[in-house]
Amino acid sequence: MNKKYVLTAGEMQTADKTTIEDLGICQEVLMERAALAVVSRVLHYKPNRVLCVCGIGNNGGDALAVARILLMQGIRADVFLCGVVEKQKPSVRKQYDIFVKVGGKTITILDFSEYDMIVDGIFGVGLTRNVEGVFAEAADAMNAASTLGAKVIAADIPSGIHTDTGAVMGTAVKATETVAFAYYKPGHLLYPGAEYCGKVFVEDIGIDTQYVSELQVKNFTAEIDSRIILKERARNGNKGTFGRVLVIAGSSSMYGACYLSALAALRTGAGLADVFTHEMNRTAIQTMLPEAILHTYYANADGTLHVGYTNEITERTNEIKIELCKLIEASDCVIIGPGLSTDDTACFLVKQVLKHCNKRIVADADALNCIAKENDLKELLKMQNKGNVIITPHPGELSRLTGKNVAELKNDYIETVRSFAREYGCIVVGKDAGTVVSDGENVYINQNGNCGMATAGSGDVLSGIIGALCAQKEAPFDAAWKGVFLHGKAGDKALECSNTYSFIAGDIANALAEVIEE
Repeated sequence: MNKKYVLTAGEMQTADKTTIEDLGICQEVLMERAALAVVSRVLHYKPNRVLCVCGIGNNGGDALAVARILLMQGIRADVFLCGVVEKQKPSVRKQYDIFVKVGGKTITILDFSEYDMIVDGIFGVGLTRNVEGVFAEAADAMNAASTLGAKVIAADIPSGIHTDTGAVMGTAVKATETVAFAYYKPGHLLYPGAEYCGKVFVEDIGIDTQYVSELQVKNFTAEIDSRIILKERARNGNKGTFGRVLVIAGSSSMYGACYLSALAALRTGAGLADVFTHEMNRTAIQTMLPEAILHTYYANADGTLHVGYTNEITERTNEIKIELCKLIEASDCVIIGPGLSTDDTACFLVKQVLKHCNKRIVADADALNCIAKENDLKELLKMQNKGNVIITPHPGELSRLTGKNVAELKNDYIETVRSFAREYGCIVVGKDAGTVVSDGENVYINQNGNCGMATAGSGDVLSGIIGALCAQKEAPFDAAWKGVFLHGKAGDKALECSNTYSFIAGDIANALAEVIEE
Protein backbone atom coordinates (compact mmCIF):
# COMPACT_ATOMS: atom_id res chain seq x y z
CA MET A 1 0.00 0.00 0.00
CA ASN A 2 1.28 3.43 -0.91
CA LYS A 3 0.93 5.82 1.98
CA LYS A 4 -0.54 9.16 0.95
CA TYR A 5 1.22 12.19 2.42
CA VAL A 6 -0.87 14.79 4.22
CA LEU A 7 0.69 18.27 4.10
CA THR A 8 -0.02 21.17 6.41
CA ALA A 9 -0.61 24.65 5.00
CA GLY A 10 2.99 25.64 5.74
CA GLU A 11 4.41 22.51 4.13
CA MET A 12 2.25 22.99 1.04
CA GLN A 13 3.27 26.63 0.68
CA THR A 14 6.93 25.64 0.94
CA ALA A 15 6.39 22.91 -1.67
CA ASP A 16 4.88 25.54 -3.98
CA LYS A 17 7.79 27.87 -3.37
CA THR A 18 10.50 25.28 -4.00
CA THR A 19 8.76 24.15 -7.18
CA ILE A 20 8.74 27.72 -8.48
CA GLU A 21 12.19 28.80 -7.26
CA ASP A 22 14.25 25.62 -7.51
CA LEU A 23 12.68 23.95 -10.52
CA GLY A 24 11.80 27.15 -12.32
CA ILE A 25 8.18 26.18 -12.95
CA CYS A 26 6.35 29.50 -12.91
CA GLN A 27 3.21 30.23 -10.90
CA GLU A 28 1.12 30.53 -14.10
CA VAL A 29 1.98 26.94 -15.12
CA LEU A 30 0.95 25.59 -11.71
CA MET A 31 -2.22 27.66 -11.89
CA GLU A 32 -3.04 26.30 -15.34
CA ARG A 33 -2.54 22.70 -14.24
CA ALA A 34 -4.65 23.26 -11.15
CA ALA A 35 -7.40 24.74 -13.30
CA LEU A 36 -7.31 21.79 -15.71
CA ALA A 37 -7.71 19.39 -12.77
CA VAL A 38 -10.83 21.26 -11.64
CA VAL A 39 -12.18 21.50 -15.20
CA SER A 40 -11.97 17.72 -15.48
CA ARG A 41 -14.31 17.31 -12.51
CA VAL A 42 -16.64 20.06 -13.75
CA LEU A 43 -17.03 18.38 -17.14
CA HIS A 44 -17.90 15.13 -15.39
CA TYR A 45 -21.29 16.69 -14.54
CA LYS A 46 -21.97 18.07 -18.07
CA PRO A 47 -23.12 21.45 -16.68
CA ASN A 48 -25.15 24.06 -18.56
CA ARG A 49 -24.12 27.18 -16.64
CA VAL A 50 -21.05 27.48 -14.43
CA LEU A 51 -20.13 30.19 -11.97
CA CYS A 52 -16.58 30.55 -10.67
CA VAL A 53 -16.42 32.46 -7.40
CA CYS A 54 -12.94 33.98 -7.20
CA GLY A 55 -10.90 35.52 -4.42
CA ILE A 56 -7.90 37.79 -4.89
CA GLY A 57 -5.21 35.20 -4.10
CA ASN A 58 -3.83 32.27 -6.10
CA ASN A 59 -6.96 30.24 -5.44
CA GLY A 60 -8.92 32.97 -7.20
CA GLY A 61 -6.49 32.75 -10.12
CA ASP A 62 -7.14 29.00 -10.36
CA ALA A 63 -10.90 29.62 -10.52
CA LEU A 64 -10.50 32.39 -13.13
CA ALA A 65 -8.49 30.00 -15.29
CA VAL A 66 -11.25 27.39 -14.88
CA ALA A 67 -13.83 29.90 -16.13
CA ARG A 68 -11.70 30.83 -19.13
CA ILE A 69 -10.99 27.19 -20.12
CA LEU A 70 -14.68 26.29 -19.89
CA LEU A 71 -15.68 29.36 -21.87
CA MET A 72 -13.23 28.46 -24.63
CA GLN A 73 -14.80 24.98 -24.75
CA GLY A 74 -18.22 26.47 -25.40
CA ILE A 75 -19.62 26.21 -21.88
CA ARG A 76 -21.13 29.34 -20.38
CA ALA A 77 -18.97 30.24 -17.42
CA ASP A 78 -19.33 33.47 -15.47
CA VAL A 79 -17.27 34.89 -12.64
CA PHE A 80 -18.12 36.49 -9.31
CA LEU A 81 -15.21 38.48 -7.89
CA CYS A 82 -14.70 38.66 -4.14
CA GLY A 83 -12.57 41.51 -2.90
CA VAL A 84 -11.02 44.48 -4.64
CA VAL A 85 -9.66 43.78 -8.13
CA GLU A 86 -6.78 46.20 -7.58
CA LYS A 87 -5.54 43.99 -4.72
CA GLN A 88 -5.24 40.87 -6.88
CA LYS A 89 -1.83 39.26 -7.15
CA PRO A 90 -0.15 39.87 -10.53
CA SER A 91 -0.66 36.26 -11.62
CA VAL A 92 -4.34 36.48 -10.67
CA ARG A 93 -4.77 39.81 -12.45
CA LYS A 94 -3.27 38.23 -15.55
CA GLN A 95 -5.83 35.42 -15.43
CA TYR A 96 -8.61 37.97 -15.06
CA ASP A 97 -7.40 39.98 -18.05
CA ILE A 98 -7.27 36.86 -20.23
CA PHE A 99 -10.77 35.88 -19.08
CA VAL A 100 -12.10 39.29 -20.14
CA LYS A 101 -10.30 39.08 -23.52
CA VAL A 102 -12.04 35.81 -24.40
CA GLY A 103 -15.43 37.39 -23.70
CA GLY A 104 -15.88 36.41 -20.08
CA LYS A 105 -18.47 38.18 -17.97
CA THR A 106 -18.62 38.96 -14.27
CA ILE A 107 -21.74 39.15 -12.15
CA THR A 108 -22.19 41.35 -9.10
CA ILE A 109 -25.42 40.04 -7.57
CA LEU A 110 -25.16 37.54 -4.71
CA ASP A 111 -27.81 35.26 -6.16
CA PHE A 112 -26.33 32.15 -7.73
CA SER A 113 -29.58 30.22 -8.15
CA GLU A 114 -29.50 30.14 -11.97
CA TYR A 115 -26.25 28.14 -12.07
CA ASP A 116 -26.12 24.34 -11.95
CA MET A 117 -22.37 24.22 -11.23
CA ILE A 118 -20.30 26.47 -8.97
CA VAL A 119 -16.52 26.48 -8.51
CA ASP A 120 -15.35 27.75 -5.12
CA GLY A 121 -12.08 29.64 -5.51
CA ILE A 122 -12.27 32.24 -2.73
CA PHE A 123 -9.61 30.97 -0.31
CA GLY A 124 -6.92 28.31 -0.53
CA VAL A 125 -4.74 26.73 2.14
CA GLY A 126 -3.50 30.00 3.61
CA LEU A 127 -6.68 31.00 5.45
CA THR A 128 -5.97 31.88 9.10
CA ARG A 129 -8.85 34.19 10.11
CA ASN A 130 -12.62 34.00 10.14
CA VAL A 131 -14.45 34.54 6.86
CA GLU A 132 -16.34 37.83 6.93
CA GLY A 133 -17.93 40.49 4.72
CA VAL A 134 -18.44 39.80 1.02
CA PHE A 135 -16.42 36.58 1.33
CA ALA A 136 -18.89 35.20 3.88
CA GLU A 137 -21.83 36.41 1.78
CA ALA A 138 -20.43 34.65 -1.28
CA ALA A 139 -19.92 31.43 0.69
CA ASP A 140 -23.51 31.60 1.95
CA ALA A 141 -24.76 32.24 -1.60
CA MET A 142 -22.94 29.13 -2.84
CA ASN A 143 -24.47 27.06 -0.05
CA ALA A 144 -27.92 28.44 -0.86
CA ALA A 145 -27.50 27.48 -4.52
CA SER A 146 -26.38 24.02 -3.44
CA THR A 147 -29.66 23.46 -1.56
CA LEU A 148 -31.44 24.20 -4.85
CA GLY A 149 -29.48 21.48 -6.64
CA ALA A 150 -26.28 23.15 -7.83
CA LYS A 151 -23.09 21.10 -7.57
CA VAL A 152 -20.20 22.86 -5.84
CA ILE A 153 -16.58 21.98 -6.53
CA ALA A 154 -13.96 23.47 -4.21
CA ALA A 155 -10.52 24.28 -5.57
CA ASP A 156 -7.99 22.71 -3.17
CA ILE A 157 -10.09 23.12 0.00
CA PRO A 158 -13.55 24.62 0.69
CA SER A 159 -13.32 28.31 1.54
CA GLY A 160 -13.70 28.78 5.30
CA ILE A 161 -12.14 25.44 6.33
CA HIS A 162 -8.89 25.68 8.29
CA THR A 163 -6.31 23.67 6.40
CA ASP A 164 -4.53 22.21 9.42
CA THR A 165 -7.44 21.52 11.79
CA GLY A 166 -10.59 21.15 9.69
CA ALA A 167 -12.30 23.85 11.76
CA VAL A 168 -14.97 26.10 10.27
CA MET A 169 -13.66 29.66 10.29
CA GLY A 170 -16.93 31.47 10.92
CA THR A 171 -18.67 30.13 7.84
CA ALA A 172 -17.59 27.74 5.10
CA VAL A 173 -18.59 26.47 1.68
CA LYS A 174 -20.12 22.99 1.70
CA ALA A 175 -18.77 21.33 -1.44
CA THR A 176 -20.05 18.39 -3.42
CA GLU A 177 -16.46 17.59 -4.31
CA THR A 178 -13.03 18.99 -3.57
CA VAL A 179 -10.10 18.85 -5.98
CA ALA A 180 -7.04 18.79 -3.70
CA PHE A 181 -3.88 20.00 -5.37
CA ALA A 182 -0.94 17.59 -5.15
CA TYR A 183 -1.60 16.25 -1.62
CA TYR A 184 -4.22 15.74 1.04
CA LYS A 185 -4.34 18.41 3.75
CA PRO A 186 -5.48 17.66 7.34
CA GLY A 187 -8.62 19.77 6.78
CA HIS A 188 -9.75 17.27 4.12
CA LEU A 189 -9.73 14.43 6.65
CA LEU A 190 -10.57 15.95 10.05
CA TYR A 191 -14.12 16.85 11.03
CA PRO A 192 -16.00 19.06 10.49
CA GLY A 193 -13.82 19.92 7.48
CA ALA A 194 -14.15 16.44 5.96
CA GLU A 195 -17.93 16.85 5.84
CA TYR A 196 -17.61 20.17 4.00
CA CYS A 197 -15.19 18.72 1.44
CA GLY A 198 -17.51 16.07 0.05
CA LYS A 199 -15.60 13.55 -2.05
CA VAL A 200 -11.93 14.50 -2.31
CA PHE A 201 -9.90 13.98 -5.48
CA VAL A 202 -6.14 14.49 -5.13
CA GLU A 203 -4.66 15.64 -8.45
CA ASP A 204 -1.06 16.13 -9.56
CA ILE A 205 -0.37 19.71 -10.67
CA GLY A 206 3.41 19.52 -10.99
CA ILE A 207 4.53 20.18 -7.43
CA ASP A 208 8.11 19.13 -6.61
CA THR A 209 7.81 15.70 -4.99
CA GLN A 210 11.50 15.70 -4.07
CA TYR A 211 10.78 18.46 -1.56
CA VAL A 212 8.28 16.26 0.25
CA SER A 213 10.75 13.37 0.41
CA GLU A 214 13.52 15.60 1.73
CA LEU A 215 11.25 17.21 4.30
CA GLN A 216 10.22 13.76 5.55
CA VAL A 217 6.60 14.72 6.00
CA LYS A 218 5.25 12.92 9.08
CA ASN A 219 1.51 12.98 8.36
CA PHE A 220 -0.05 10.33 6.14
CA THR A 221 -3.30 8.58 5.32
CA ALA A 222 -4.56 5.51 3.46
CA GLU A 223 -7.30 5.95 0.90
CA ILE A 224 -10.59 4.16 1.49
CA ASP A 225 -10.03 1.56 -1.23
CA SER A 226 -6.43 0.83 -0.21
CA ARG A 227 -5.25 -2.63 0.72
CA ILE A 228 -2.77 -2.87 3.55
CA ILE A 229 -0.13 -5.56 3.91
CA LEU A 230 -0.39 -7.94 6.87
CA LYS A 231 2.33 -10.34 7.90
CA GLU A 232 2.30 -13.57 5.92
CA ARG A 233 1.11 -16.64 7.83
CA ALA A 234 3.63 -19.48 7.96
CA ARG A 235 2.11 -22.63 6.45
CA ASN A 236 3.85 -24.74 9.07
CA GLY A 237 2.85 -22.42 11.93
CA ASN A 238 0.75 -23.29 14.97
CA LYS A 239 -1.47 -21.41 17.37
CA GLY A 240 1.56 -20.31 19.35
CA THR A 241 3.22 -18.99 16.23
CA PHE A 242 0.40 -16.56 15.58
CA GLY A 243 0.47 -14.85 18.93
CA ARG A 244 -1.28 -15.06 22.28
CA VAL A 245 -3.46 -12.19 23.46
CA LEU A 246 -4.49 -11.65 27.08
CA VAL A 247 -7.75 -9.70 27.41
CA ILE A 248 -8.31 -8.24 30.88
CA ALA A 249 -11.81 -6.85 30.64
CA GLY A 250 -15.42 -7.02 31.74
CA SER A 251 -16.77 -6.13 35.17
CA SER A 252 -19.70 -7.96 36.71
CA SER A 253 -22.21 -6.28 34.36
CA MET A 254 -20.07 -5.86 31.21
CA TYR A 255 -19.36 -9.31 29.81
CA GLY A 256 -19.98 -8.07 26.26
CA ALA A 257 -16.85 -5.90 26.28
CA CYS A 258 -14.41 -8.74 26.92
CA TYR A 259 -16.32 -10.98 24.50
CA LEU A 260 -16.09 -8.47 21.64
CA SER A 261 -12.43 -7.69 22.28
CA ALA A 262 -11.42 -11.35 22.43
CA LEU A 263 -13.59 -12.24 19.41
CA ALA A 264 -11.98 -9.47 17.35
CA ALA A 265 -8.49 -10.62 18.41
CA LEU A 266 -9.21 -14.14 17.21
CA ARG A 267 -10.86 -12.90 14.01
CA THR A 268 -7.74 -10.83 13.29
CA GLY A 269 -5.50 -13.87 13.47
CA ALA A 270 -4.36 -14.28 17.06
CA GLY A 271 -3.63 -17.94 17.66
CA LEU A 272 -4.77 -17.88 21.29
CA ALA A 273 -6.88 -15.58 23.44
CA ASP A 274 -6.91 -15.67 27.24
CA VAL A 275 -9.78 -13.80 28.88
CA PHE A 276 -9.34 -12.60 32.45
CA THR A 277 -12.71 -11.34 33.68
CA HIS A 278 -15.14 -11.18 36.58
CA GLU A 279 -16.51 -14.53 37.72
CA MET A 280 -20.04 -13.34 36.93
CA ASN A 281 -19.12 -13.49 33.23
CA ARG A 282 -18.08 -17.15 33.23
CA THR A 283 -21.22 -18.66 31.73
CA ALA A 284 -21.61 -15.96 29.11
CA ILE A 285 -18.03 -16.20 27.84
CA GLN A 286 -17.94 -20.00 27.91
CA THR A 287 -21.18 -20.06 25.91
CA MET A 288 -20.47 -17.24 23.45
CA LEU A 289 -16.75 -17.75 22.88
CA PRO A 290 -15.64 -21.30 23.67
CA GLU A 291 -12.45 -20.67 21.66
CA ALA A 292 -11.14 -18.42 24.45
CA ILE A 293 -9.24 -19.64 27.52
CA LEU A 294 -11.11 -18.34 30.56
CA HIS A 295 -9.65 -17.09 33.85
CA THR A 296 -11.82 -15.33 36.42
CA TYR A 297 -11.66 -13.27 39.57
CA TYR A 298 -14.26 -12.26 42.12
CA ALA A 299 -14.36 -8.85 43.78
CA ASN A 300 -16.15 -7.94 46.98
CA ALA A 301 -17.69 -4.52 47.45
CA ASP A 302 -14.58 -3.40 49.32
CA GLY A 303 -12.38 -4.27 46.34
CA THR A 304 -10.89 -7.45 47.85
CA LEU A 305 -9.91 -9.76 45.00
CA HIS A 306 -10.64 -13.47 44.79
CA VAL A 307 -10.03 -16.03 42.07
CA GLY A 308 -12.02 -19.14 41.27
CA TYR A 309 -15.58 -20.37 41.21
CA THR A 310 -18.10 -18.49 43.31
CA ASN A 311 -18.60 -21.51 45.56
CA GLU A 312 -14.85 -21.83 46.16
CA ILE A 313 -14.04 -18.24 47.10
CA THR A 314 -10.66 -17.84 48.80
CA GLU A 315 -9.08 -14.50 49.46
CA ARG A 316 -6.01 -14.23 47.22
CA THR A 317 -5.28 -10.54 46.79
CA ASN A 318 -1.55 -11.20 46.86
CA GLU A 319 -1.74 -14.38 44.87
CA ILE A 320 -3.56 -12.67 42.04
CA LYS A 321 -0.40 -10.73 41.29
CA ILE A 322 1.35 -14.04 40.69
CA GLU A 323 -1.62 -15.24 38.63
CA LEU A 324 -1.55 -12.12 36.48
CA CYS A 325 2.21 -12.21 36.04
CA LYS A 326 1.99 -15.80 34.77
CA LEU A 327 -0.70 -14.84 32.26
CA ILE A 328 1.26 -11.78 31.18
CA GLU A 329 4.46 -13.81 30.78
CA ALA A 330 2.65 -16.33 28.57
CA SER A 331 1.14 -13.63 26.36
CA ASP A 332 2.49 -11.60 23.45
CA CYS A 333 0.15 -8.66 24.02
CA VAL A 334 -2.11 -7.56 26.87
CA ILE A 335 -5.39 -5.75 26.25
CA ILE A 336 -6.80 -4.10 29.35
CA GLY A 337 -9.82 -1.91 29.98
CA PRO A 338 -12.95 -2.78 27.97
CA GLY A 339 -15.88 -2.76 30.38
CA LEU A 340 -13.53 -3.05 33.36
CA SER A 341 -15.14 -0.29 35.51
CA THR A 342 -13.11 2.18 37.54
CA ASP A 343 -13.51 0.70 41.02
CA ASP A 344 -10.64 -0.32 43.27
CA THR A 345 -10.37 -3.74 41.65
CA ALA A 346 -10.09 -2.23 38.16
CA CYS A 347 -7.42 0.24 39.28
CA PHE A 348 -5.55 -2.62 40.97
CA LEU A 349 -5.53 -4.62 37.72
CA VAL A 350 -4.40 -1.66 35.65
CA LYS A 351 -1.61 -0.98 38.14
CA GLN A 352 -0.36 -4.57 38.00
CA VAL A 353 -0.24 -4.53 34.20
CA LEU A 354 1.58 -1.19 33.96
CA LYS A 355 3.97 -2.21 36.72
CA HIS A 356 4.81 -5.77 35.71
CA CYS A 357 4.14 -6.10 31.97
CA ASN A 358 7.03 -5.68 29.55
CA LYS A 359 4.96 -6.94 26.64
CA ARG A 360 2.95 -4.75 24.32
CA ILE A 361 -0.10 -3.28 26.01
CA VAL A 362 -3.34 -1.97 24.52
CA ALA A 363 -5.05 0.21 27.14
CA ASP A 364 -8.64 1.05 26.31
CA ALA A 365 -11.81 2.44 27.86
CA ASP A 366 -11.88 2.06 31.66
CA ALA A 367 -8.14 1.44 31.87
CA LEU A 368 -7.75 5.00 30.59
CA ASN A 369 -10.32 6.30 33.05
CA CYS A 370 -8.41 4.62 35.88
CA ILE A 371 -5.17 6.21 34.65
CA ALA A 372 -6.85 9.61 34.39
CA LYS A 373 -8.06 9.57 37.98
CA GLU A 374 -4.89 8.24 39.66
CA ASN A 375 -1.60 10.11 39.27
CA ASP A 376 0.50 7.10 40.20
CA LEU A 377 -0.96 5.24 37.21
CA LYS A 378 0.00 8.16 34.96
CA GLU A 379 3.55 7.92 36.26
CA LEU A 380 3.58 4.17 35.61
CA LEU A 381 2.43 4.86 32.05
CA LYS A 382 5.39 7.22 31.57
CA MET A 383 7.76 4.60 33.00
CA GLN A 384 6.77 1.97 30.43
CA ASN A 385 9.22 1.27 27.61
CA LYS A 386 8.81 3.90 24.88
CA GLY A 387 6.24 2.78 22.33
CA ASN A 388 5.28 -0.27 24.40
CA VAL A 389 1.77 0.98 25.22
CA ILE A 390 -1.00 1.82 22.77
CA ILE A 391 -3.87 3.81 24.26
CA THR A 392 -7.19 4.16 22.43
CA PRO A 393 -9.16 7.08 23.91
CA HIS A 394 -12.27 8.65 22.44
CA PRO A 395 -12.48 12.46 22.86
CA GLY A 396 -14.11 12.21 26.29
CA GLU A 397 -11.41 9.89 27.62
CA LEU A 398 -8.68 11.99 26.05
CA SER A 399 -10.23 15.02 27.72
CA ARG A 400 -9.93 13.33 31.11
CA LEU A 401 -6.34 12.31 30.41
CA THR A 402 -5.20 15.75 29.25
CA GLY A 403 -7.37 17.98 31.44
CA LYS A 404 -8.58 19.84 28.34
CA ASN A 405 -12.25 20.07 27.46
CA VAL A 406 -13.32 18.32 24.26
CA ALA A 407 -13.77 21.54 22.31
CA GLU A 408 -10.28 22.70 23.29
CA LEU A 409 -8.51 19.48 22.32
CA LYS A 410 -10.39 19.37 19.01
CA ASN A 411 -9.15 22.86 18.12
CA ASP A 412 -5.98 21.07 16.98
CA TYR A 413 -6.70 17.38 17.34
CA ILE A 414 -3.53 16.26 15.58
CA GLU A 415 -1.29 18.24 17.89
CA THR A 416 -3.24 17.14 20.98
CA VAL A 417 -2.77 13.48 20.08
CA ARG A 418 0.84 13.91 19.00
CA SER A 419 1.89 15.90 22.08
CA PHE A 420 0.31 13.41 24.51
CA ALA A 421 2.05 10.54 22.72
CA ARG A 422 5.35 12.41 22.91
CA GLU A 423 4.97 13.33 26.59
CA TYR A 424 4.02 9.83 27.76
CA GLY A 425 6.14 7.82 25.31
CA CYS A 426 3.11 5.87 24.13
CA ILE A 427 1.14 5.49 20.91
CA VAL A 428 -2.20 7.28 20.93
CA VAL A 429 -5.20 6.23 18.87
CA GLY A 430 -7.39 9.32 19.14
CA LYS A 431 -10.73 7.82 18.16
CA ASP A 432 -13.14 10.10 16.32
CA ALA A 433 -14.98 10.31 13.02
CA GLY A 434 -11.51 11.04 11.60
CA THR A 435 -9.34 8.96 13.93
CA VAL A 436 -5.78 10.24 14.48
CA VAL A 437 -2.93 7.89 15.42
CA SER A 438 0.48 9.15 16.56
CA ASP A 439 3.67 7.86 18.13
CA GLY A 440 4.68 11.40 19.06
CA GLU A 441 6.23 12.06 15.67
CA ASN A 442 4.39 10.32 12.85
CA VAL A 443 0.66 10.83 12.37
CA TYR A 444 -1.88 8.67 10.56
CA ILE A 445 -5.31 10.14 9.77
CA ASN A 446 -8.03 7.60 9.00
CA GLN A 447 -10.58 8.04 6.23
CA ASN A 448 -12.78 4.94 6.22
CA GLY A 449 -15.59 3.84 8.55
CA ASN A 450 -19.10 5.21 8.94
CA CYS A 451 -21.44 6.74 11.50
CA GLY A 452 -23.09 3.37 12.20
CA MET A 453 -19.89 2.44 14.02
CA ALA A 454 -20.72 4.96 16.75
CA THR A 455 -22.28 2.16 18.76
CA ALA A 456 -21.60 0.37 22.04
CA GLY A 457 -18.74 -2.12 21.76
CA SER A 458 -17.18 -0.72 18.61
CA GLY A 459 -14.09 0.41 20.53
CA ASP A 460 -13.82 -3.02 22.18
CA VAL A 461 -13.57 -4.58 18.73
CA LEU A 462 -10.83 -2.10 17.81
CA SER A 463 -8.80 -3.00 20.90
CA GLY A 464 -8.96 -6.67 19.91
CA ILE A 465 -7.84 -5.96 16.35
CA ILE A 466 -4.86 -3.88 17.47
CA GLY A 467 -3.96 -6.41 20.16
CA ALA A 468 -3.95 -9.26 17.64
CA LEU A 469 -1.69 -7.35 15.25
CA CYS A 470 0.70 -6.60 18.12
CA ALA A 471 0.72 -10.27 19.11
CA GLN A 472 1.63 -11.17 15.52
CA LYS A 473 4.73 -8.97 15.81
CA GLU A 474 3.58 -5.92 13.89
CA ALA A 475 5.52 -2.86 15.07
CA PRO A 476 3.31 -1.08 17.63
CA PHE A 477 2.70 2.06 15.55
CA ASP A 478 1.95 -0.05 12.48
CA ALA A 479 -0.36 -2.27 14.52
CA ALA A 480 -2.20 0.82 15.75
CA TRP A 481 -2.83 2.53 12.41
CA LYS A 482 -3.39 -0.70 10.49
CA GLY A 483 -5.83 -1.77 13.21
CA VAL A 484 -7.76 1.46 12.82
CA PHE A 485 -7.83 1.00 9.04
CA LEU A 486 -9.05 -2.63 9.32
CA HIS A 487 -11.67 -1.61 11.88
CA GLY A 488 -13.07 1.06 9.55
CA LYS A 489 -12.86 -1.25 6.56
CA ALA A 490 -14.78 -3.95 8.43
CA GLY A 491 -17.38 -1.37 9.46
CA ASP A 492 -17.87 -0.34 5.85
CA LYS A 493 -18.10 -3.98 4.74
CA ALA A 494 -20.66 -4.77 7.45
CA LEU A 495 -22.75 -1.77 6.44
CA GLU A 496 -23.33 -3.37 3.03
CA CYS A 497 -25.66 -5.83 4.77
CA SER A 498 -27.08 -3.45 7.36
CA ASN A 499 -27.79 0.25 7.89
CA THR A 500 -26.44 2.97 10.15
CA TYR A 501 -29.45 2.65 12.50
CA SER A 502 -29.35 -1.12 13.02
CA PHE A 503 -25.58 -1.52 13.12
CA ILE A 504 -24.05 -3.32 16.14
CA ALA A 505 -20.42 -3.88 17.12
CA GLY A 506 -20.61 -7.62 16.48
CA ASP A 507 -21.21 -6.82 12.81
CA ILE A 508 -17.73 -5.25 12.65
CA ALA A 509 -16.03 -8.27 14.24
CA ASN A 510 -17.87 -10.69 11.98
CA ALA A 511 -16.92 -8.73 8.85
CA LEU A 512 -13.21 -9.00 9.63
CA ALA A 513 -12.85 -12.39 7.91
CA GLU A 514 -14.04 -11.02 4.56
CA VAL A 515 -12.02 -7.83 4.87
CA ILE A 516 -8.80 -9.70 5.70
CA GLU A 517 -9.48 -12.12 2.84
CA GLU A 518 -9.64 -9.14 0.48
